[in-house]
Amino acid sequence: MEVSENTKKHEEMYRQLRLKTYINTGVITTLDSFMNQFKAPKKIHPKCTDVIVYLGGSYIQMLSDGSYLFSYGIGIKKKSRKLEVVEEYLYNYLNK
Repeated sequence: MEVSENTKKHEEMYRQLRLKTYINTGVITTLDSFMNQFKAPKKIHPKCTDVIVYLGGSYIQMLSDGSYLFSYGIGIKKKSRKLEVVEEYLYNYLNK
């Protein structure tokens, strides 16, 4: 059965809505405050100044060079000067 263009458009609109809802859960916190919230130290980029923490505990680092970084494990990484690019990458990673 073939999916109609209307259905595809509605699915994309719904995905965008979920993305925006998730992004709106982000709270900016200082690096010190972030590090104090966790028992085990997190791997933090040396240029990290602040952190945006999202629902579920995922986070994006704010770097002193004006860029944003999502890094998880080995090989999963996204860095950009545009926060929305990194947020969408994070969202898509979590919703595979």
